[in-house]
Amino acid sequence: MPIFRGKKIYDLLFYIYFKTMYESKEPSISELGRRAGYSTPSGGPKLSIDKLKYEGLIEEKQGKIFITSQGKKLLEKFLIPFDFIKTAAFGFTIIGAFLIIVSLLAWVGFLFISYYLYITGGFILACGIIFYFTPKIYYWNLKKNQETINS
Repeated sequence: MPIFRGKKIYDLLFYIYFKTMYESKEPSISELGRRAGYSTPSGGPKLSIDKLKYEGLIEEKQGKIFITSQGKKLLEKFLIPFDFIKTAAFGFTIIGAFLIIVSLLAWVGFLFISYYLYITGGFILACGIIFYFTPKIYYWNLKKNQETINS
């Protein structure tokens, strides 16, 4: 089967991925149609969802949408940075919090050293928080742009 390539397909697949991985919700067919900008005046999806099914990018089982392995291959280059960012966010947050705790414990004996540990830990913790929100900011931008296009 040929793979239909286009920005809306990437956005739609990313939206499905985000919903299932971050929000633990399965998007409905009509929600997917609206999200992709392929909706009828009554709010139902047009044939684009069927097109995604035909191309083998998604499949529907008992009313739930799943990305197939072919859909994951299409997204592979796109999603690797987000998985890396999520892992980096966790690591940076743990390291930063650890450094802040160590600096607070060392405050009494080593005031000079703990001050630098505290600043370094705060910086690393801030990086972790920024990394954590990077995929979410991308998702919010997609959602905002789609709402602007649809209105």
